[in-house]
Amino acid sequence: MLIRGQNNRDVWGYTSDKLALVVADEIPFKIEIVPPQAPLPRNGSMDLKIVATRAADFKAPIALSLAYNPPGVASSVSEVIPEGQNEGVIPLTANAQAAVGPWRIVVLGKSAHGNGSVEGATQFVDLNIAESFYAITLPKSTIE
Repeated sequence: MLIRGQNNRDVWGYTSDKLALVVADEIPFKIEIVPPQAPLPRNGSMDLKIVATRAADFKAPIALSLAYNPPGVASSVSEVIPEGQNEGVIPLTANAQAAVGPWRIVVLGKSAHGNGSVEGATQFVDLNIAESFYAITLPKSTIE
């Protein structure tokens, strides 16, 4: 279905007995998530470490972003592995309503190459979201 109408009806579709296929060069980098050793607590934050393996002649910066954020989790979309370096981090923060439990996450990497750009993705990794480890309430006071 190319265009869906009300009630998910096929308004305009196309059926084919052939598959489109593209043969391309291998991308000049590979990125991997270093699996977090500790959970991300509600109302907490952590840095997600990303490691890049570059082709010998590839030095360009690699832009990083999560493909999606688990409910209640925010991530930076402007993180970059700088030119010539192999590691970067994506800061993650969880709010008080973050969904507790394991979530499968994947990071996308994008970089300029040749006359355009190339994109790659990491493996899926579990991000565990846990309850806050502690809560502190301080009484209000005033001083004259």
